[in-house]
Amino acid sequence: MIDLHWLSVPERITYKLATIVYRCLHDIGSSYLRSELQRSAGIDGRRYLRSGSTETLLVPRAHLATAGNRPFLVTVAKVWNRLPISVQTSTSHLPIYVQTSSSLEIFKKRLKTWLFEISYSVKS
Repeated sequence: MIDLHWLSVPERITYKLATIVYRCLHDIGSSYLRSELQRSAGIDGRRYLRSGSTETLLVPRAHLATAGNRPFLVTVAKVWNRLPISVQTSTSHLPIYVQTSSSLEIFKKRLKTWLFEISYSVKS
């Protein structure tokens, strides 16, 4: 899978979920999901906190103990918040900005590169 530059299954799921969130946050995703996602910076009490200056999402509370953290909104918020704003790459020594990419194609490319690196611990 390394030679084909394929992501493993957990990273592929992360890739799909992060892409859905990126589309919603940039008004190219579905409107019903867009209305449910909340940025941490948009909450009055958090505006002056460190999290208020980042692109993180509010993680809603799961209502059922049996469901745990499985609800879709909880999962996508956690996936998005785990994405690095910047990651130092070993090949170019330039940061990769994942969350703050300017277009969907750039976001996908940076996200896949980052997921590939953490999945296979690539050291170039």
